[in-house]
Amino acid sequence: MTDEKDTDVTENYSDQSAPTPQTRVLGDPKEMVEKGEDFSSEASVVEETPQVAETPEELKQKLNDVEDKMLRIAAEYDNYRKRTARQQDELVKSANDRLFSELIDVIDNFERALQHAKEDSAAGAILAGTEMIYNQLLALLAKNGVTPIDAIGRPFDPQLHEAMLQVSSDAYGEGIVATELAKGYQQGTRVIRHSKVGVSRGKA
Repeated sequence: MTDEKDTDVTENYSDQSAPTPQTRVLGDPKEMVEKGEDFSSEASVVEETPQVAETPEELKQKLNDVEDKMLRIAAEYDNYRKRTARQQDELVKSANDRLFSELIDVIDNFERALQHAKEDSAAGAILAGTEMIYNQLLALLAKNGVTPIDAIGRPFDPQLHEAMLQVSSDAYGEGIVATELAKGYQQGTRVIRHSKVGVSRGKA
C-alpha cells in the first residue's frame, strides 16, 4: 500500500523548479560603490567584445603599411645623413677658404717685394731668399688644389674676375682683361678670391 502523504510530498517537490542563479553584468566598480551597491559577494559575468579574426587581405594590407612606413623612415634617415655630410663638408671648405685667403695676402706682399728686389741690382741675396719662400707658398696652395686664375688676355668673366677699371688697349679688344691688379685663386671650380682686373675698352 502506497503512503499517500509521502506521494504528495514527492510530487509537490518535483513540481517545484530549481531556483536559477541570478547573474548580472557588473558595471563600473566606481559607479557601483557610489550607488551603494554591493558586488563583493555576487557572481558576475563580464561581457567581452568577441574578437573577430582578421582576413588575410587585412593582414597583408597592415604588413604593406608597415613596410611603407619603414621605407619612408629609411629614406628620411638617408637624406638626413647626406645633408649632414654636405654641411660638414661646407664647414671644412669654409675654414680652408679663410686660411687660403690669408695665405694669398701674404703672397701678394711677396710679389711686391720680389718686384722691388728685381729693380734693385744690389738686392740679389734678398731676391733669391724671397723667391724661395714665395715658391714654397705657391707649392703649399697647389698641394691643396688652390691655383691662380688666368685673367690677362681672357674675356671678362664676372664669375672669375672683378672689374676695377676700364683701360684703353691696343693689344686687347673690348671686353678683354688687359691688366691684373691682384691675382685671383680658385680651388677646383670654386673661386676663393676673384681676380681684380682692368678691362679693355679697345683702342684709344
